[in-house]
Amino acid sequence: MSVSLPIHQQHRPSASPDRSTRSEQEFSDEPWKSLAKIIRDVGPTLSPDEELGSLAAAEAAVIAKDTERNAVVDKTRDELRQLTRQLAQASAAAQRPSSHPTAMEHEEQVRQLEQKQYSVGKQLNEEQSAVSKKEVELGKLKLEKQEVEKINIGEDDDEDGQSDWMDGKIIRLKILSESGFSLVPSKDNKTASKILIRNDLKDDIHTVPIDNSRSKTNTANLIWSLASEGI
Repeated sequence: MSVSLPIHQQHRPSASPDRSTRSEQEFSDEPWKSLAKIIRDVGPTLSPDEELGSLAAAEAAVIAKDTERNAVVDKTRDELRQLTRQLAQASAAAQRPSSHPTAMEHEEQVRQLEQKQYSVGKQLNEEQSAVSKKEVELGKLKLEKQEVEKINIGEDDDEDGQSDWMDGKIIRLKILSESGFSLVPSKDNKTASKILIRNDLKDDIHTVPIDNSRSKTNTANLIWSLASEGI
């Protein structure tokens, strides 16, 4: 079975091989021709020696710039290392030494010192109050001493030339009375059955019986203990 081609394809002449090859060569040679023309135009203005010198100068400038930049970088690195060391030293100096108390320990020490200050102040006030009481007591004793010194023993003699003051008992009784001790006579009014002890510091009065139920030493110690309460 035969296939007939279209009329326009049957009568179209085929391209010549020589003409096609020439077109391809002309197309591929065109860039080289343009480059050759540029070289011919620019060639007279170029000097190989000058261009090489310019390249050498440019290379030297680049090398010098690199050397300068490297020197700046090295200097900057040295400064950075020095600043890093200074920062480390400053950080170490800013740390709290191990021998120093922490903030909580410091607050606790301050609180303890404040409590101690309060206690010492209170004790000082108590001591001052005790000193004031002692001064008052000393003043009373001085007045009592002056009163005793005013007593002229032996002025009122009786007919026998004997004085009641010479016995000494009256003087002792007066001193005891001024000191806060008073003897209470017995029912028959012959002896003392008890002794009253006045404590001016406590505004109190104690009674101690005088009998043989305890020794004289124990009785004396009891009397002085009751008289000195609050001192």
